[in-house]
Amino acid sequence: MLYKVTSLSGRCFFWNSGNLLNTVTLSRTLATTAVLQSAKRGGGSTQNNRNSAGRRLGVKLVHNQFVRANQIIVRQRGTKYHPGANVGLGRDHTLYALVTGYVKFYKQTPESRRRLIGVSFDPSIDFPRPSDEPSLRRVNKYIIS
Repeated sequence: MLYKVTSLSGRCFFWNSGNLLNTVTLSRTLATTAVLQSAKRGGGSTQNNRNSAGRRLGVKLVHNQFVRANQIIVRQRGTKYHPGANVGLGRDHTLYALVTGYVKFYKQTPESRRRLIGVSFDPSIDFPRPSDEPSLRRVNKYIIS
């Protein structure tokens, strides 16, 4: 009568009351164990899931709109618009009004590609001003040339 079955390195030993009766070599299919694998691969982390908020760039005030001194007219990256009369350029290319007045969008010459933004004291004054005309300045409440 067989009492014990022990498997060592692919061989099976049958013992009968301490005596070796028979040695049977197991076939490869029986000796190898099945390893279960997942049907889908594990979901690792991704590197493209970050996003930053928009920077709120663009034109803030339009042509002939009233503007106060130090008010932002355009927030931009680079100089899409250039500063004209009474307009300052910030460190990040932001255009802002240096004086209180009215916003004017213009070009130096009609064929020029450079777009300028200026601030005039009066909404009826247009830019660019002729080069022979004196520049307008505001002293207290009065506009002088």
